[in-house]
Amino acid sequence: MNARTLHPVALADQLGAATAHARHILTSAADHGRAVLDANPPAEWLAAQAAAIRAAILNRAARCCPHIGAAPQLLHAAAWHPGLLVCLDCLPALDPSPDDTTCDRCHLPAPLLTGSVAAFGPVLLAYALCDDCIPEPR
Repeated sequence: MNARTLHPVALADQLGAATAHARHILTSAADHGRAVLDANPPAEWLAAQAAAIRAAILNRAARCCPHIGAAPQLLHAAAWHPGLLVCLDCLPALDPSPDDTTCDRCHLPAPLLTGSVAAFGPVLLAYALCDDCIPEPR
């Protein structure tokens, strides 16, 4: 991300639009039967993942694709690639290794992982869980 300064009102407006875009993507997936929305607060481990992404952005330690600029936009991240943020065009950079069978919550290998995505502001965070770590429906 470059260091260009944006007007605070424009910044807030763009952040709101990028956040709404992230929510729209999840809602649209649910509307088409490809996702289930959970209105509950995120689990502690998932909130910690999001906090680490936020800290990396604020500390300019995040690794970003070349298409991410100073203005807020929809970003994609994955628990298995900590600190990497990409745009939609660079989403393949987040593909997990075919050999990675590690649960993103318990960090244990598993024969089967279930992928999911959570929105944290304008960031869509992908993660994969083993059967033992998938939360029970509330």
